[in-house]
Amino acid sequence: MGRQRHQYSHDLRVLFVQKHHRGLGYKKIAKILEMSAGSVRNIVKYYKKHGHSVVSPRSGRKKITDVRQDRRIVREVEANRFVSATRLAVQVEANIGRKISAWTIRARIHAAGLNGRTARKNPYLSKKHRRARLAYAKKYDHLTAEQFFLLTKPGSSSMGRLAVYRYGTGLTRLSLTSVYCRRLRVAASLSWCGLPSVATASARCTFVRKA
Repeated sequence: MGRQRHQYSHDLRVLFVQKHHRGLGYKKIAKILEMSAGSVRNIVKYYKKHGHSVVSPRSGRKKITDVRQDRRIVREVEANRFVSATRLAVQVEANIGRKISAWTIRARIHAAGLNGRTARKNPYLSKKHRRARLAYAKKYDHLTAEQFFLLTKPGSSSMGRLAVYRYGTGLTRLSLTSVYCRRLRVAASLSWCGLPSVATASARCTFVRKA
């Protein structure tokens, strides 16, 4: 790793020039401010040449890709929003014949206002799960929405409360809470629609302390 360069602040540069105007030499200024004499000399020469001590903006390193190649990168991303920057960098390297990093590709993509996309991960369903879901749907296919909602029975828990749950499900503290909240929301929605038998179902959804 090479020697790291740093840049003196503008106030310090002005101080170099002021002391030089007072008649101090480069070595004397460097000794007072504990700087190298070469730095003081360069700053004073810069002031004499340009009339100020403000550092001009630098051009920086040239871009490895030109405007045409940047447009091509954007077109590739717009055609496939799921393509990775690493794979796209390999394609660009083959076209321009120069080494290019994935970070450069990401910089061009972000400059165009585009971001990466990944497919949403869905839960894996095996064939067994699909057959079970199909059988469950066919079993209650003849019921209406209200009849399917009322297809519940009360069950007791160790907390001394009554709850409502579907047939075939176990009674746990988490399941009781989730079923209670879900049933209560559905009951409120159906009662808003004016169904007559919803009041009974809503009453059954309420937790009741055992006598």
